[in-house]
Amino acid sequence: MNLEQDMPIYSIGAAAKITSLTPRQIRYYEQQGLIQPARTKGNQRIYSKSELERLKLIKFLLQQGIKLNLLKDNIDKLEEMGKKYKKNSSFETKQQINFEKKEIDLDLAQFFRKEESASLYPVRNQEEIWRNLISKEV
Repeated sequence: MNLEQDMPIYSIGAAAKITSLTPRQIRYYEQQGLIQPARTKGNQRIYSKSELERLKLIKFLLQQGIKLNLLKDNIDKLEEMGKKYKKNSSFETKQQINFEKKEIDLDLAQFFRKEESASLYPVRNQEEIWRNLISKEV
C-alpha cells in the first residue's frame, strides 16, 4: 500500500479540476461502482491520487468508445495489469500480463461483436484502442 497514493485528500471540486471531469460525472462513476471515495465526518467525498488516476483512466476509455458496462467489468483488471507491469518487469510477470491481456482481448472482441450488430455507431478500431490503453498504462 502506497500511503501517498492512497491518502484521500482531494475534495470533489479539486478532483474535478485535476481530472477535467464535472463533479456530476465523478458522482455518477461512484454510483456505477467505478470508484469508492472516502468520506469525511461531514459525509463529503474525498479522493486519493490513485482514485484520480482511475478517474483519468475511465475518462480516457470512455473517450475511446468503450461502453460503460464493459468498463465496469474490466477496469479492475486493466488497472491491476498496469500496476503489475510497472512494479515488476520480470519475464514471468510479463508473460502473465500478456496472458491476462489476451483474456481481456477476447472479452472485448466478444463484446464488440455483440455491440456492432446492435449499435448505430460501432467501434471498429477496438484493437488500436486497446493497444493505446496498454501503452499509456506502461
